[in-house]
Amino acid sequence: MGIGAEARADAATTAAERTRELYESHGQRVFTFCYSRLGNREEAQDAAQTTFIYAMRSLERGVVLEFELAWLLKIAFNV
Repeated sequence: MGIGAEARADAATTAAERTRELYESHGQRVFTFCYSRLGNREEAQDAAQTTFIYAMRSLERGVVLEFELAWLLKIAFNV
């Protein structure tokens, strides 16, 4: 594994850990937001899951968070 690959692996691990922390802190709120918009539990669960996948991808690209919940809810709104 080259240096670039190691850096990408470290970034992915860090992004995954940060996403887990965000989910633990804000997962219920994101789900509630999705449910209020969609009115269907399964669709809301799918939307919330997709929100956190998109969040992790953004973190892997180096996005720096300032207002975590607002950022997550904007992603959820767009999902």
